[in-house]
Amino acid sequence: SDQPMLETLSDETITGKEGSQLLNIMQTGQFAWMRQQIVPAMTLQGFDFAPARSSIPGLEPVGDDFMRTVFRELQTGDVGVAPSIDRSVYYVVKIDSRIPADDEQWTIVRNNFLSGQNDAAQDRLGGEMLSSEIPNWGDELFRKYDVQFISQEQPEE
Repeated sequence: SDQPMLETLSDETITGKEGSQLLNIMQTGQFAWMRQQIVPAMTLQGFDFAPARSSIPGLEPVGDDFMRTVFRELQTGDVGVAPSIDRSVYYVVKIDSRIPADDEQWTIVRNNFLSGQNDAAQDRLGGEMLSSEIPNWGDELFRKYDVQFISQEQPEE
């Protein structure tokens, strides 16, 4: 259908049967996977503007699975399904647009990053995203190769 998703699904029900609860359809507007916190946390090193996962008004809290689907698996124009953080709600998502919108703009962003024209927040964000993608890699490696540590007890004096 050439109609917008809001119009196409406006009379659809959860079960697809007449008399059932209507689907709750909304347009979220633009959002990012991560956002810079407005109010910094105070640490021993000073203020910490650690990035945080974005919340999306009108949606149950969403986690990295939702964001991964939206930002990595779907392209502009694609429709997919993404879960809330506790998987109690699943959202049908359509990607209307991206920023940057095209390969040329992404190349500029990528080149700026590779040339070091990034800031500490971008460095921290990259590290946090990497650590969330590869949690406990050491434990997985030890399990894979059946590494066992032998504890050495200290003799009592």
